[in-house]
Amino acid sequence: PPALGFGLVGLAALARRAWRRPGALLRNTRLRFEGLLAVCCILPVLTVILLDSTLYNGWRHLYFLYAPFALLAAGGLQALAAATRRFRRGEGRVYGMIGAGMVATLGAMALLHPYQHLYFNFLVDRATPERLRTRYDLDYWSTPHRDAFAFLLARYPAMPLPIYQTAGWLNRALLPASVRPRIVYVARGAADFYITNLRQRWGGPLMPHPYAPAIHTRTAYRNTVFVVAALNLDRVTAAAAAPYRAQYRAVTATAPAVRGRFDVYLDDRAVSWVRETCRPEDAEPKFILHVTPVDPRALANRSFDNLDFYFPERGVRFDGKCLAVVPLPAYPIRRIQVGQWSAENDRMIWQAGIDVPLAPRVANAYRAAYRTLAAQPPARRAVFDVYVTADAIAVAKIPCAIADTQPKFILHFVPVRTRDLPPERRRAGFDNQDFRFDWQGAHFDGRCLAQIPRPAYPIARLRVGQFRPGEEPFWLEDIPITP
Repeated sequence: PPALGFGLVGLAALARRAWRRPGALLRNTRLRFEGLLAVCCILPVLTVILLDSTLYNGWRHLYFLYAPFALLAAGGLQALAAATRRFRRGEGRVYGMIGAGMVATLGAMALLHPYQHLYFNFLVDRATPERLRTRYDLDYWSTPHRDAFAFLLARYPAMPLPIYQTAGWLNRALLPASVRPRIVYVARGAADFYITNLRQRWGGPLMPHPYAPAIHTRTAYRNTVFVVAALNLDRVTAAAAAPYRAQYRAVTATAPAVRGRFDVYLDDRAVSWVRETCRPEDAEPKFILHVTPVDPRALANRSFDNLDFYFPERGVRFDGKCLAVVPLPAYPIRRIQVGQWSAENDRMIWQAGIDVPLAPRVANAYRAAYRTLAAQPPARRAVFDVYVTADAIAVAKIPCAIADTQPKFILHFVPVRTRDLPPERRRAGFDNQDFRFDWQGAHFDGRCLAQIPRPAYPIARLRVGQFRPGEEPFWLEDIPITP
């Protein structure tokens, strides 16, 4: 805070001199240099704000501001010291402020040791539990992992420790050479223990997730710095596996939504992945989980919610079994895509789709919309009936099977005036709004219905149909729109 304060004083002193003698900014070398420093501090920040620029990893792309701001702070200190010389002990008090700020910072770092790199000044809220962890990189380089290693070595003194961690690979070199070989870095699915520095946004107040027990944690400022989680509960204690055995029995008491390499169970709150006889390599490939909402507006500019994960992030192993549980989003869901993907072969190992029955309230809304449409004749009868209303284009079919909605839908809006189209569409002469039924429609009562909002501009014609990739449309209707 003293450095910030002196930097602001330096900017204020520069602004005062520039206001009193504007020409001196060009003639006086020192003022010209200080003006350049001020521009270097202020202009990049304004540019980021006004242009909404992308800053990868937060502030790191603006670290270069520290050097000119430090020089301005030195000028502010000098200006404040000069202004207080006329007062008794005034200059000494200014330098005393610097000393007090340095002592306060050093004291906080001493209290935080060995996590002194996590220092935050008093201008940042450090009292609210877990607030810093959700907004800042508390431990960028995972240096406290040495503490985690020491805990595991002491708790499990006579066996290798297969560990997966997200960062901090060099920390093993800080251990005594005699115990270093016991720390074995392994692939995600083969790990018995998982160490995270909490930069990921996985669920639960204690990371990495609420389904593997945290056996060791450290905190600073009432914020969790890192967690050691047990992925193989047989390594911990038999008692630790008890709640997971109960959860396993509860999950498998119903029929799975998908049977395969992993059986997938679905309820109102979560998707559960189960494998009865599970080797570490079975859980190594990435797990695919795509959730499609009933209302596309639930996700900004996305057709589905990507909840892909690796087993250490959501799963535990016990009694030779694997169990991973992923909470579902709060919004109503129409479809879930599951599977596993191999990074080694860059291919999907297996995948399956699960159509989620609509909640009664949502299904009733679709029933009401269908009754409203059916009260008028369709604009065109085809494989799907096409309805045109003042607000939307709708396609509907009864009876309707899942297979009927698998091919992609064609939807082209041909405007009355080409200039109404976005610039990139004007050459084609129409607006391409092709869609997949999973993203825009719903199955209910043996029927299916999808509604797509009409554009704001007047439409002259409408092309609607379906096609499969690499093939010609197997139905396509060109429908004139009456003004």
